[in-house]
Amino acid sequence: MALLSFGSNSCCQLSHVSAEDLYLPTRVPVRELPLSKTTEIRSNGNHTLLFDRSTNQLFAAGDNAAGQCCVGPEFGASCLSVFKEVQPSVFDPQENWIPEYVAAGWEFSVIVATHRETCEQAIFVAGAGSKGELALGSDMRSAPVPVRVDAAELLDGGRRRIVQISAGLAHVVVLLDDFSVWGWGSCRKGQLGSANSALKCAYVPVRVVDGERLSDWFRPVKVVCGREFTGLIDAEGRVVVLMDNLSKNSDRHGIVRDVPPAKQVGSDWKDFQCGWSTLHVLLGTGQILSWGNNSHMQHAPADAPEAELMACGSEHTLVYSRREGVFAWGWGEHGNCGDSVDRASGDVNVGRAAKVYEGDVGFLGAGCATSWIGVGV
Repeated sequence: MALLSFGSNSCCQLSHVSAEDLYLPTRVPVRELPLSKTTEIRSNGNHTLLFDRSTNQLFAAGDNAAGQCCVGPEFGASCLSVFKEVQPSVFDPQENWIPEYVAAGWEFSVIVATHRETCEQAIFVAGAGSKGELALGSDMRSAPVPVRVDAAELLDGGRRRIVQISAGLAHVVVLLDDFSVWGWGSCRKGQLGSANSALKCAYVPVRVVDGERLSDWFRPVKVVCGREFTGLIDAEGRVVVLMDNLSKNSDRHGIVRDVPPAKQVGSDWKDFQCGWSTLHVLLGTGQILSWGNNSHMQHAPADAPEAELMACGSEHTLVYSRREGVFAWGWGEHGNCGDSVDRASGDVNVGRAAKVYEGDVGFLGAGCATSWIGVGV
């Protein structure tokens, strides 16, 4: 089992000490990583979180200047050149908390953890953010070590549980087991629902409210955060995008306008992800339905293979086909789409499905101009 990474590496966010961009999938030189089909990569800004759901182990690499790698003061490093394990003791000395869900924002990380004995959930944040990204109130915009968020109202005193979390550049959204959606951070563009737009920044968790679009009939099963929007999808393939589209300019990419009808998505969809300004649904047929910004060829090209796995980064996408391998397309300036781009001419957009790896793959990951392939798992 091995983990390959390529793309932007200026802060060693690929877990390679070279601090140089990599244009070919290169093996990560850390042997003790728990790799399986349940391994998840959450990468944003210049740091990366690796979380294995089967072992509940969490690792971090890259920029740690604001403490966003959650490793605690013992490392004392502004940059983690390779993955380091986040020890349970950073959440409390008794090591009572087990990571359950993780998300990475621009300069911050969010960890949803469960108490070993009581099964109580808690939210921890680390890093920096001036727009409420830490959910610690307007006066606390930095957390160099993980700090627990006051989530009593969100969790309704333990009567609700978080089942998924997503982070964009400056906002966070969580989905709960009663299908309610809560969030915090930047919200003036409607990414936390129209009812919260006037706040501009939500410095504590608020319920995401958006009139009829989030009425009782709509029960989301997955949420995703773009740069300035939030996407939600239900089991029937109905998609709702939360973003201010009142002015002509705000929806210039058609993120809201071009939401596909549920009958086109279908109830057998496999995955729903987004980039900074593009959304993608992996359909039951293996085809990918894309809409939103296509200025860097982010939409799925006509020659994309029927995919089993998909990972969407800031402006690029990876897919895996068991018969054909791993392919990439979109914006590839830093090598995150392989070596197919003509950097000398300034052409860094890949408008075709470019093969970047051939072989068995267990999982994919993508972040801000970074790409990840878990092989042999």
